[in-house]
Amino acid sequence: KKADVIIIFETKHRNEITRILDYNHWNKISLFNKLAFGENTEMEDPHMQSEFIYKKIASQIKLGCKKIIQQFTQTSNSEQYT
Repeated sequence: KKADVIIIFETKHRNEITRILDYNHWNKISLFNKLAFGENTEMEDPHMQSEFIYKKIASQIKLGCKKIIQQFTQTSNSEQYT
């Protein structure tokens, strides 16, 4: 039940999570776009959108996941040598 980070797509997700998460862990909640791209924006919801929008958002999520994994891998590797 430990987590280094809780990644959310929308601010409303933060509101739901903070209802059940201890206040001491609220700092672990981060927007996906902020973590992946340095943008303090929400991920667009593709629900009920066109196939083009769905594929565009899927590509953004895939790229963002790669960037986040890269960041965590670099952080993990640098911590091993300190």
